[in-house]
Amino acid sequence: LLIAAALEQYSEHPIAYAFKQLQLSQLPTVEQLKNEVGLGLSAVIDGKSYKLGHSQFALGENYHTENDDFLRIFLSCNQQAIAYFDFKDTTRHESATLIQQLKKLGLKTVLLSGDRSQAPYLLAKELAIDEAHGGLLPQDKAEYVHQQQALGAVVIMVGDGVNDAPVLGQSHVSIAMSSGADLAQMTADAVLLGDRLPALMTAQQVSRKTSGIIKQNLAWAFMYNLVILPPAALGYVPPWLAAIGMSLSSLFVVFNA
Repeated sequence: LLIAAALEQYSEHPIAYAFKQLQLSQLPTVEQLKNEVGLGLSAVIDGKSYKLGHSQFALGENYHTENDDFLRIFLSCNQQAIAYFDFKDTTRHESATLIQQLKKLGLKTVLLSGDRSQAPYLLAKELAIDEAHGGLLPQDKAEYVHQQQALGAVVIMVGDGVNDAPVLGQSHVSIAMSSGADLAQMTADAVLLGDRLPALMTAQQVSRKTSGIIKQNLAWAFMYNLVILPPAALGYVPPWLAAIGMSLSSLFVVFNA
């Protein structure tokens, strides 16, 4: 446990947070720490090589574990398993309501996860998410979004981890959680303050209303200029009246916005 906590102390992954909550003291000194994105952590402690991550990363490509309904990571020393840790997460109480609201808008919901267990698929079933994909590396997530975009889809991505940075950058609109990794927040277009998932619906409603107002203003400006500018250019409207009319048109647009 001390070795695993020592490896995780520099990570921003949610799994690392679970170890940090234990508040263990006198952690061993870590050298040559490497974060293999989407795979796990490796380091040298007291001259021994340790790996902490999913089974194939920690124990070798030929090692496979059963797909349980929880996340299991292995700690190995020189490719030999010395411990494993099982993790389960709780579902946010507002998640199911949010998914239903998104689907009522005609949006397709997709869950992309690096978790290699059955947990992503069970979560998708629980929340009635349309589609789920597990065991994905960061580049796999970005490639999935790229494929959807090639088919004409407009993609909104919500993520929180370092592993989500590539797919956040690939999406048309990207949103990060305020408790997520700094890299995810820097890559995203927006950040959900307070991690409030219902704010996604608020943002969607505000953005649609904003888009509607922009279209109203563009339509007004086009019609006004079409009606007023030709008579003014031909001398049928005195310059002072045209100037007043243009000012009133600008005020209308500002107040409408």
